[in-house]
Amino acid sequence: MTNSTVSGNSSSNSGGGGIYSGGAASLTNSIVSGNYSRFSGGGIDSRGDLNLTNSTVSGNSAYASGGGISNRGDVSLTNSTVSGNSTNNNGGGIFSFFGGDVSLTNSTMAGNVAGNNGGGIWVQNGSLTVIEHPGNLDLDLFADNAAVSLSALGAIALTGSVQTRGNSLTLNATQAIDTTALTLDTSSATGGGTITLTAAAEINTRSLNAASLGTGNGGNVSLTSTNGTINTLGGTGAINTTSPTGNAGTVTLQAPNGIAVGLINTEATAGAGGAVTLESVNGLVRVQGAIAAADSSFIDILPR
Repeated sequence: MTNSTVSGNSSSNSGGGGIYSGGAASLTNSIVSGNYSRFSGGGIDSRGDLNLTNSTVSGNSAYASGGGISNRGDVSLTNSTVSGNSTNNNGGGIFSFFGGDVSLTNSTMAGNVAGNNGGGIWVQNGSLTVIEHPGNLDLDLFADNAAVSLSALGAIALTGSVQTRGNSLTLNATQAIDTTALTLDTSSATGGGTITLTAAAEINTRSLNAASLGTGNGGNVSLTSTNGTINTLGGTGAINTTSPTGNAGTVTLQAPNGIAVGLINTEATAGAGGAVTLESVNGLVRVQGAIAAADSSFIDILPR
């Protein structure tokens, strides 16, 4: 569909208040707005891969899930906007439940809400990739068993729930990162996923859990602020990369103007403990808890 507008429609017997597609669908230079579904996909309900280019999905609502978009395949947005959509249930902006990958490139997510979880995006058993979100990315995210990679040309603030279950989690912001409203959890029974946060300004987090809960290694945790501070004291303030059978993950925190952390646990019962590096060139390094590490761990706090 090209150069089109779908607006003011409703569906009471199936999903897709604006558009229902039984397979793959593509929208270019189009608008889907002000539609309603009693089921899923207030704007669009697609049962295959969905591609949007230079398009807008806004002001749609669904009683079930996916106020803006409900999809059972891969979702790809380029230079597009998903804003002001709502649902009584899950996934106010985008609802991806059946293992599809969600990818946004230079696309805006804003002002979407859900009665339950994932006001912005709900993704399960797939992946979520956001590349160069224009400006600040303020995202209510529900991610379960999904790799997550978010980058923003501004700040990143996350709310909701993130449990990647062994998949990686990467956040990259040209300003600050704030995840104090939720625990970033990449732990799983077969090994922890890596957690990598990079920001030009401050990084403020709650607990970070990259532990292995059974077999496999703990995941590495790396936080880098190029011009600010790091504070992981939200919630319990713990960083956990432990493993009962494999090696523990490493913990590396680097910020020029100061670091404040709580408990850091890189112990390994059977394998090697994880190295801990806390580096702040100009500021203080403040540890408000223990650093629990195995005898094989290397602990370095800089400057000495």
